Amino acid sequence: MDPISQMILMQSMGSLGGGLSSMFGGSAQDESMKYLNDFGTQISPYYQNSMAAGNRAQGALGNIYSKIMQDPASIMRMLGEGYEESPGYEWNYDQAMRAGNSAAAAGGMIGSPSHQLQASTTASGLASQDYYRYLEPMLQMWGRGLSGIEGAYKTGVNSSDALASMLAGNMMNQAELAGQGKAEKNSAMGGILGGLGGAATSLWNW
Repeated sequence: MDPISQMILMQSMGSLGGGLSSMFGGSAQDESMKYLNDFGTQISPYYQNSMAAGNRAQGALGNIYSKIMQDPASIMRMLGEGYEESPGYEWNYDQAMRAGNSAAAAGGMIGSPSHQLQASTTASGLASQDYYRYLEPMLQMWGRGLSGIEGAYKTGVNSSDALASMLAGNMMNQAELAGQGKAEKNSAMGGILGGLGGAATSLWNW
């Protein structure tokens, strides 16, 4: 075999070897794909707790909002069911009654229907003030609790969106690497065929 044929044969066999290596050996794409295939399994647990809490909060919010829309009075009854007259109410009531009685007595109206109406109105007004003074912090606590549930729901939604976005990006990366891997294998096949053809030509000429 002449030197030129030997060189052609060596180049052809080199192309053949390189093609076989690309076809059957590991590639950068193959190694990367291993990590990408495992990405969802590795990353999902970090979001599961937030998404689960968000799902629970969604159910609770649905019940609360339905109750508020359909029967708001029941919410007020629930918040006010623990009401008891405060010590301040008792003192204010006693003071108001004494003042009213003194005024009625001074005007000769003690025990009259007008005096009784005034006493009843005073007592009712004081009771309402005392009740709503009790109810105000209850409403504030209710609002904080509702805000907490809404916050848990929003966190769950944000976690779900973030995970979905990352998984979608991971799928796009997998698709891109799969395309690159396919192009590599096609190129490798071309190298194999070229190497075989070059080797056959060299052997024929030899």
